[in-house]
Amino acid sequence: MKRRFSTLILFFVVCGVAFALPARALARASADQEEEEEVSNAKPDAGGIAIGPSSGKIGEGDAITITFPVVMVAADLIDVGNQPSPFVSEPKLDGTFLWKSQTEGVFTVSGVVAGARHRLTLASGLKDAAGKPFIVKDWSAEYRTPNFAITSDFTEHELLPARPQVYLESTYTVRLDEAAEHIYFQDRDSHERFPVEVIQTTEEKSAGPPEATGFRVGPRQPLPVGHEFDLIVNGLLDAKSRRPLPYLQVIPAGKTEPLKVEWVAAFNHALQEP
Repeated sequence: MKRRFSTLILFFVVCGVAFALPARALARASADQEEEEEVSNAKPDAGGIAIGPSSGKIGEGDAITITFPVVMVAADLIDVGNQPSPFVSEPKLDGTFLWKSQTEGVFTVSGVVAGARHRLTLASGLKDAAGKPFIVKDWSAEYRTPNFAITSDFTEHELLPARPQVYLESTYTVRLDEAAEHIYFQDRDSHERFPVEVIQTTEEKSAGPPEATGFRVGPRQPLPVGHEFDLIVNGLLDAKSRRPLPYLQVIPAGKTEPLKVEWVAAFNHALQEP
């Protein structure tokens, strides 16, 4: 009887696992399918239009090439700068458009919104070279942009110097004066904050306050000895889109140790009196 009972329990356990695994697989497949459907909602090839890349991630400096099935501009507008783009983006995508032929143009991206989904649609009132309205209501293309993030290769030190320097790297340009306001060392126990100074590592041209994607930070004054510290990045803004870091960044720094004198030596010349 006990053997039958044990066998019955084992049967239910095995069946439960057998049914649970497909259920989890189906859940994952359903989530993946929903994501695919969400991504495939755009129709970048509708109306005979071709755009490349047709999807994926984009960033500053990338080029988007669009080709139309009909002649869109006169030949004298080829390679002429400051042409209106035949498409618009929501949220706004900064850049310049240049016609490379009468049917094909290139949009060069100069600015994106961090962590956004840019959806492109044809510009309102778009016309072909003959002045005929060019309308494809269901045409669209979607692109994602990298999230705004701060990273560092700095690892927690067992013996942290009183004035450590930490190199930080951002996925988007940040203003260095704002970095000094939103980055600080914090005592792990008392939560006391210690302001930092920002050290620019490369010269990047900027009409306003200095900006950079990589820089070093260090405490303005020596950190108290015998304490554990973290480096905190709190609310730093992307310089262009003005969106804040979506989370509090905590980088473990380590424990400061007092100066220890290991040995002392004295030297007297052989011909001098001690």
